[in-house]
Amino acid sequence: MAPKRSTPAAKRPAKKLANPLKGFHTTPVGRTLAYSPEFADFFRKHKRDIVRVKRLIVSNLASLKKMKRGEVLIDQRSKISLFVDYTGSLPGGNRVAVLRVGIGGRELFVKIEPETVATKRIHAFGLANDFLMQQGYLVGGFKVNVIKPHVFHLISHGREQLVISATDFYHRHEVSLVHDLPKKDKEKILPVLSFLARKLAFRGITDLSEKNTFFDRKRNLLLLFDLNAE
Repeated sequence: MAPKRSTPAAKRPAKKLANPLKGFHTTPVGRTLAYSPEFADFFRKHKRDIVRVKRLIVSNLASLKKMKRGEVLIDQRSKISLFVDYTGSLPGGNRVAVLRVGIGGRELFVKIEPETVATKRIHAFGLANDFLMQQGYLVGGFKVNVIKPHVFHLISHGREQLVISATDFYHRHEVSLVHDLPKKDKEKILPVLSFLARKLAFRGITDLSEKNTFFDRKRNLLLLFDLNAE
C-alpha cells in the first residue's frame, strides 16, 4: 500500500556541507581523487587499472563526447574497454559521457559531468541516505536505497572542470528504469516516488522521478540515482 497523500512540504535550502566528500579516502592522483571506505580494498587491489581508465578517459574525452550507445573505445596496450552504455531508455542529463567499464571482474558505471553538478549529487546522496536510514530503507511496501558513489576524480579539460565518478553498473536483466515499466507497475511505484519527492524536497533534494529510479523486481527494491541538492 502506498503512503497516504499529504500536503506538499515547503522546500528549504539543503544543509551546506563544508566537505561533500567527508568520509571518503583521498589520494593525490592528478588533481583530486577520492574513494568510499567500502571501495577501499577494491581500489587498493586495482589502483593501477583505475588510474589507467582515468587516463584513457582524459586523453579521449573529445571522442567520447561524440560516441553513441553501443560504441566502444579499447586501449590496445592495457586491453581496457570503455563501452558507451547506460541502463534503460534514457542516458540522463547534465552529463558529458556515460560509460561501462570492467575492472577486476566488476563492472562499473562511469559518468563524466561538470564539477558543479557532481558536487550537488554527492551532497544529495548523503542527505537522501540519511532520510532513508531513518525510514529503515522501507517506504510504501518497497525497499528503497540510493545508488552509492564509489570514486570521484576531479579533472581539468580545457576550461572545463569535470568530475569522473563511478558506481556499480546495473544491467537491464537486473533492473528496469521505472520510466520504462508497464502501466500496472507504475501505478504501484509512482505514488511512492511522489511521497519521497515531497519528503526529500523539504530537505533541499530535487530530481527524484521515474526517470531517475531503477526497480529491481526480484528484491522489490527501488534504487534512486542522479538526485540533486539545491
